[in-house]
Amino acid sequence: MFLSSLVRHYNVFVWKAMREKNTRQHSAFEYWQNNLFVLVITWVFPVCLIALLPTTYLEIKGGGYTVAWMNAIALTAIYILAIQRKISFHWRKIWVALILVVFSLVLSRLLYTLELGGIYLFALSIFMGLLFTGKMSYAGVIVNGLIILSFTLSLHLNPTLSSLYQITFQKWIIYASNFLFINFVVVVMVRILLISVEKSLKAQTELNRQLRVEMLLKQDQHRRLREIAYIQSHLVRAPLSNIKGVSGLIRSMHGHHVEELLLHSLDKSVEELDSVIKSVVDRTC
Repeated sequence: MFLSSLVRHYNVFVWKAMREKNTRQHSAFEYWQNNLFVLVITWVFPVCLIALLPTTYLEIKGGGYTVAWMNAIALTAIYILAIQRKISFHWRKIWVALILVVFSLVLSRLLYTLELGGIYLFALSIFMGLLFTGKMSYAGVIVNGLIILSFTLSLHLNPTLSSLYQITFQKWIIYASNFLFINFVVVVMVRILLISVEKSLKAQTELNRQLRVEMLLKQDQHRRLREIAYIQSHLVRAPLSNIKGVSGLIRSMHGHHVEELLLHSLDKSVEELDSVIKSVVDRTC
């Protein structure tokens, strides 16, 4: 009970902290992506603790204080930038992506390991594929390609790097080509999925718009019918009542010769007209 309440308050706190200060209209898909970004930031801290706490402990125990500080600085920087409400969601996502790039490069340089840096670069491409649209969604793959190309040139021009990173030039080419291939395929699959989601959201938005228009038309039609009913029940019935009154007055007059057949016909016409008006009023109300 306490844990669920704590999680709920934490979610509300992060959402309020990350809302854009200058609100503007977003498309349904942009709104969905922004909510996904908020969800990622919400849970990146508790999930990262699972990996960072033992890693930081082992690094400090082994004397690697720099790596421990890097972990803390990167996570803190992501959170500080994420809650800057004056910055749009688009630019906050870009800054988080840049932090991931810098963090992966520095981590690879400090630990002389390509695998760990590659994991964060792979996560970067998925992050950008999910949270950006258009050409920007492939920026992660392009950045990874440029980084791999730069390291390939460095490894070719400086053979001593092979011993530092414990990898030969041939193995690096195999690793890099497979990494880029899988990276590109995954991002393309993510984009195909998101394009389908975007089309569904657009269709749903258009359907909701059509339903609102139809509802407004029905409300306007109902209003017009009520106006017609009012005219029929009040304005038309008034002269009808006058006719009935005149008919009664003629009948009550003495000393005047009025044909009974004419009066009977007049009364019958009045009753028929009254019946028609009642029927119309009942149908339009």
